[in-house]
Amino acid sequence: MSAPRILIAVDSINVNDSSGSRANVAIIQNLRDSGFQVTVIHSSYQDIAISGVETRNIGELKTDLNYWLSRAQRVAQRWFSWPLHRFQEARFGFSFTFFNDVNRFQKELDKFNPSNFDLIITLSKGGSFRPHGAVLRNIGWHSKWLAYIHDPYPMHFYPEPYTWTESGHRFKEAFMQRITQKAQFVAFPSQLLYQHMAAFFPECKTKSVIIPHQNESAQEALNQVPDYFDTNTFNLVHAGNLMKQRDPAGLIQGFKDFLSANPNANARLYLIGPASYHQKAIESAITNVPQIVFLPKGEPYYSVMGIQNNTSVNVILEAAAPDSPFLPAKMVNCVAAEKPILHLGPARSETMRLLGADYPWHATISDSKTIANVLTKLFKRHQEHTLQADYPVSELKAYFNATHLKQLIVEKCLNRK
Repeated sequence: MSAPRILIAVDSINVNDSSGSRANVAIIQNLRDSGFQVTVIHSSYQDIAISGVETRNIGELKTDLNYWLSRAQRVAQRWFSWPLHRFQEARFGFSFTFFNDVNRFQKELDKFNPSNFDLIITLSKGGSFRPHGAVLRNIGWHSKWLAYIHDPYPMHFYPEPYTWTESGHRFKEAFMQRITQKAQFVAFPSQLLYQHMAAFFPECKTKSVIIPHQNESAQEALNQVPDYFDTNTFNLVHAGNLMKQRDPAGLIQGFKDFLSANPNANARLYLIGPASYHQKAIESAITNVPQIVFLPKGEPYYSVMGIQNNTSVNVILEAAAPDSPFLPAKMVNCVAAEKPILHLGPARSETMRLLGADYPWHATISDSKTIANVLTKLFKRHQEHTLQADYPVSELKAYFNATHLKQLIVEKCLNRK
């Protein structure tokens, strides 16, 4: 009996362009490692190989009127500095680029016969659901369709403090409604995100599967670090995008207070990744504090993995909010590193659900006093050589690995009665 065949339609498999793409590649690799035959169609705008996986980079569709309208719109916006896309999305719900990309995916899908596959999975990143839009149009795939919803959508369904209503939001809401109705299965990376979205789209309640972000099996072997990273130091690492709602001011002040209370501590705080909204404030706050290293240009993805594997403590920083339904993609890497995790965010969150309600290394994002106290306790363990992960490492690693993923796909999708 041949292995089940899975077709995946995904925006990007370029691991260096976003955390969403990295999470998608990890899912693809673990499906491969689970023994499935995997074919991937993607729009990464470059040919990218994944060992043991057939990958096809879908080409431009210049015969589509939307292709030329999208480019004309961008030129006009540069010339006149008008947000023309907002007016267009208010009228049609989506951009010309969105429609062009959906058409590109649809054209590629037409080259495949649904009867040759056991499952089709649509993955995307950020606020983009272009592969979902293409499969939505093709009823032949619906009975085998697993639609992965990585974040709340549309934006007006985000929890506080992500309060933003997009142009054409009613069109986008209807679009997601159709996805949850037509897909055979709807997957979410976290339990709390499923509960959050099911409140808006009741169809999710009977067809949902929780498929967490996946650990790449190769990560644990990544141990190279840049020359500037001294593994003998008490190192704290936050790797990832510090978007507007993820203000590191409390972490920075807490670390500075920790240094004041422990003046002889050989310690470093690394902030690795873009922080355009906070960059000036960060640069001002760390003036004359050489123990804080800010790398807004980031590092290559696999270099960051090596750093995470060799730090003393990894930091997960979430927005100030009553709750957080997100499973941060970086949590998978942090668990794989088997290092203590400093969680800065809501107590009611997917992160704390997995770490445990009594997890000790936790504070809200702006509570610099508690952060400083936690760092002092962690540093004492570092000095005593007793620093270790205080969460169920083996259970969480199993939760994020290929064996669990295979079980979910087989039991929830392929053998579902």
